[in-house]
Amino acid sequence: MKKIIKNLVLLLCISLLLTALAACSETKKTEDRDFSLSTLSPVDPDTVPEGAKEFSAVKPGTYTILCHSDVNGLLGKTGESDDIAEKEIYLRNAALSEKYSIELKELNITGNIVDFVRNSTLSGLVNYDIASLTYREAMLLTVSNSLCPLSDLGGYYQNREMFSSSLSVGGKQYIEDFNVFAPRADSTYALALNRELLKSASLEDSMLRSVSRGEWTYETVHGFLRGNGTVGFSTGGIEALWLGGGVHFYENGMGDLPAYKNLEAKANDVYSALKKLNDEGYLERTKSVEGENTFVKIAKRTLLTVGTVGQIAAAKRDGLDLALLPMPKQAKEDKYSSFVSPDALCTVVPAGDEEKNSVAFALTGMLYEYDLDRVRREVFSPSDGDSNSREGEMFDIVLSSRALDLPAVHGIGGLYEYLDESLRHYLIPKAFLEGVDDRIQMAVAAVEI
Repeated sequence: MKKIIKNLVLLLCISLLLTALAACSETKKTEDRDFSLSTLSPVDPDTVPEGAKEFSAVKPGTYTILCHSDVNGLLGKTGESDDIAEKEIYLRNAALSEKYSIELKELNITGNIVDFVRNSTLSGLVNYDIASLTYREAMLLTVSNSLCPLSDLGGYYQNREMFSSSLSVGGKQYIEDFNVFAPRADSTYALALNRELLKSASLEDSMLRSVSRGEWTYETVHGFLRGNGTVGFSTGGIEALWLGGGVHFYENGMGDLPAYKNLEAKANDVYSALKKLNDEGYLERTKSVEGENTFVKIAKRTLLTVGTVGQIAAAKRDGLDLALLPMPKQAKEDKYSSFVSPDALCTVVPAGDEEKNSVAFALTGMLYEYDLDRVRREVFSPSDGDSNSREGEMFDIVLSSRALDLPAVHGIGGLYEYLDESLRHYLIPKAFLEGVDDRIQMAVAAVEI
């Protein structure tokens, strides 16, 4: 019990230090496409999984989405927008209106959205149905009991794709892993292969086959890079490379609060693999510059570049010949793991009346059914079938492997900064792991009670 209290206090202290961070999604212009209302995935109440909430729980009317000010007016965009994601949002809203007589509107907040949700739920004056927040913000609100525990509602909780096990608190799920305003792909990290830098046409095919066979590991990547190129990255890159190895600095511990995970075995292997790539000059860092497309700058000169699927898709549409690959894992038996930005948007339901919460949860199920990610998938695997079918396979692998790491979500300990610093200063694995342990102990000691 004391450990639970200590960890809870740790989270509460951290929440006072974190500020509300607005997520942004990269938008690019693209050519016109043929859109129709039929793109909404048909949902028949008779086909809903047994025990699930039926969409009929959502009555005709207007529903409000609380969101940051930077998405102001996005729900009011028309189908004439030049942005492909905005067009898709318009089509989704039009389809919901036609099929279910449902209208969506925004409640935009310019101040601290965490305080707004916390105060509105405490006062009982909740004038919105669902909220679009960053993962960081949502996790802060779970600690203050400001969100509805969706796993208590049943219904669409059966659709596990909407949830991430790494974001549970107290054995319950509060956060839905999808964005009302953008494709999930835009916050999911992967590798971009620059075909123009390939010295052999067969190299790409060999890489794709390695992925398909489950053999896309750090060691495999090391072999492909030898004599061919480097891996470039900037913001989010070191997190994506580390999490690809399948190691979390924290895992769900007692009470599902963040608990220190013994890193001595797996983390030693992951760090050693990254150290080998770094020591031999295969990791190339570039500092992000405001107002500059750092990803494109890196992708033009490195064989493999770490970036979000949205960044890769945008660069590909703009003429850069890129192929999509998942992040490498540490061992063949591991699962692929795609780092998700903690500053991306997720979906939550505010705490309140159970009946209203159930309706709001059913509404999020409707929104989730509409696949915004297809606008990114078609960049790699067009519906006309002209693209290599393996690119579509790579997209599905990346998206289905989304994972969040609690230190990134909570901002605990500066562990990723320490990881990159350790690699740059050639620290041996033992020294690195000792430093991780010291930082975690310092974080815990700071809130000793």
